[in-house]
Amino acid sequence: MNSAVQRYYWELSPADGTRMRLASTGLAITIFLGLMAVLVLALTALAVSIAQGLPSGITWIGVLGVAMLLPATQWLQYSLDLLRLRFAAWGYVSVALGSRTAAAVISVLMVIYWSADADHVLLAQGFATLLFVPLGLFLVRDELKVTYDPSLARKLMIYGSPLMVAEIGYWLFSSIDKWMLATLSGLDSVGIYGMAFRFSMVVTFIATAFGMAWSPYSMKIRSELPTQHRSIYAEVLLILIVSMTSVASVISLFAEELLLATVGVQYADAAVPLIILSFTAVLQATQQVTAVGLSLTNRTAWMAGLVWASAAINALLNTALIPSFGVAGSAWATFVSYLFLTLCMSQQTQRHYPLPYSRSRFTWIILLSLIMLVVSVVQNSQIDGVFGVTARVALVIAYVALAMPAIRLKSLMDQQHITQS
Repeated sequence: MNSAVQRYYWELSPADGTRMRLASTGLAITIFLGLMAVLVLALTALAVSIAQGLPSGITWIGVLGVAMLLPATQWLQYSLDLLRLRFAAWGYVSVALGSRTAAAVISVLMVIYWSADADHVLLAQGFATLLFVPLGLFLVRDELKVTYDPSLARKLMIYGSPLMVAEIGYWLFSSIDKWMLATLSGLDSVGIYGMAFRFSMVVTFIATAFGMAWSPYSMKIRSELPTQHRSIYAEVLLILIVSMTSVASVISLFAEELLLATVGVQYADAAVPLIILSFTAVLQATQQVTAVGLSLTNRTAWMAGLVWASAAINALLNTALIPSFGVAGSAWATFVSYLFLTLCMSQQTQRHYPLPYSRSRFTWIILLSLIMLVVSVVQNSQIDGVFGVTARVALVIAYVALAMPAIRLKSLMDQQHITQS
């Protein structure tokens, strides 16, 4: 629902009230779904309790905590996404940071001073999150009124429903590797892979921050610059690849030292998987642009299908590679699966909503990025000492120096709307 509102927000005029009806209708649906989830949860828990009693470790306090936390989180996220659409950065930070900090502090205090169990912690988190919902809605009050537009609701549901299927696929996609490692290689392998995944999240964290700003901004660009936005998208993709590859390269070239300095020698085997997963995060980041054609042409069903196909490929590759290559095999399976997904999304975008890429510049940047991946895996801290550190730093600098001529940052910033934003 949030993505659907974001998709149409900048296409509608604030002058005739359609934008306000869109935001209000999306909120109405979100509130309704949250209340329905609470009702289903309560009735299910009551039925189970009457039939055989609640399972061991679950109490009505825990059920109430989840019943508060589940809808409150979604309602708060809806207001946060509206704040992003309004580019209200400080309002977003205040609500997001305030709600998470309050939930964390209350939970810690309850555990330390009142020896609270998990159920009471859930209740405290639900209560803290619910407290910030009115603040979030107050900050976007200019976008809302008590109304519901059935035609807009239908439009939102048609666009958003396949995204629910896609999200389930992404969840499965991100879990398959751990499940199959546990089955085919053992829990020690899951621990090593999990550590590599955690450190690769540095790249994902930066990409997510970019995506949170880019997703509403890309819709605004399309609305305000109808003849130029496609070329802007193409340039942004090149800049995104170079930026994310630079971050991934720093982490990858110093992967072993990073692991030894932070978690110890017992996780040294996570170095190669960390390299592979860091570059996988680069592929994942590019989907914020490569999937734009599927979004703008309302082909979200295609998106769901491609995600599920990638999850299936990931499962097959894990089955084939884990027995022979262990944790590294699982990381390569994830990399190839994301590569397939990125290429398919890009192909569909070029088919239905073509972006004017410069083939020579795009090919050059991809070639340089692949070289960085290969060099990172092959060297894997083979060159030690001051010379090794200097050589790896020089390699990252060389990558940026060689890639920079292929991007047109100045022409991008010359756009008055972009500079102002």
